[in-house]
Amino acid sequence: MRPLIRSSFANSVKVAISVSLLSTFIGSTFAYFANRSNFRRKSIFVAIAVIPPCITLIVLGLSLSIFLSRIGMGNSLIAVIISQAVICSAFSVAIVRLGLTQMDQTLEEAAWNLGYSEWPTIVHVVLPQVAPALVTSIFLTMAISFDEFVVAWFVTGLDVTLPVKIYAMLGDGVSPKINAIGSMAFGMSVTLVLIAQLVWELKRALRQNA
Repeated sequence: MRPLIRSSFANSVKVAISVSLLSTFIGSTFAYFANRSNFRRKSIFVAIAVIPPCITLIVLGLSLSIFLSRIGMGNSLIAVIISQAVICSAFSVAIVRLGLTQMDQTLEEAAWNLGYSEWPTIVHVVLPQVAPALVTSIFLTMAISFDEFVVAWFVTGLDVTLPVKIYAMLGDGVSPKINAIGSMAFGMSVTLVLIAQLVWELKRALRQNA
C-alpha cells in the first residue's frame, strides 16, 4: 500500500473515531435532555436536531466549508471532524433516545428518593442502562464517518480521508488497486455496522431474559 493511501486510511480512522465519540456525546446529551424535559415546542427542538442528514450533502458541505473557513478552521481534519459530527449527531440522537425510552424511568426516581443528585444518578443509573445504545451509536457513527465523502471533499485540506483519496485516484481510471482499496473500506464499514447491530440485538436479548 502506497504511503499516500496509508496516510489517507490513517486519517479516515482518526476522523471516524473522533466523530463517533463527539457525535455520541452530543447526541446522548441532547437525547437525555429532550426525553427528560417538558417544554413548549419540544417537537420543533427535536426536529432541528435531525435536520442535517435530510439536507442535500452538496449544500451542507458547501455551507460548512464557507462557515468553517470564515472562522479559520477550514481545509483541515478538524473541519472534517466537525462537519461529519453535525451529520452523525442526528443518528446518535435517534439511537440514544430509543434506548432511553426502553429504560425503566422509575430507576431514576428511586435514585432521587435515595438522595442521589442529578449527576450521580446519570453516572450510576442512566449510563449503565443506556450503555448498549451508546456503544451502538459509537460503532454506527464510526461507519457513517468512515464512508462519508461529499462533505469531507468540501472541507478537507491536504490531509484527505480515504474516500476523498479514492475519488481523486479515479481520475486515472478504475484500476485493480482502486477496487482493492474500495473493498477494504467496504469491509470495514460493514464490520462496524454489524458490530453495532450485534450490540443492539444482545441488549434486546438480555432485556427479554431479565
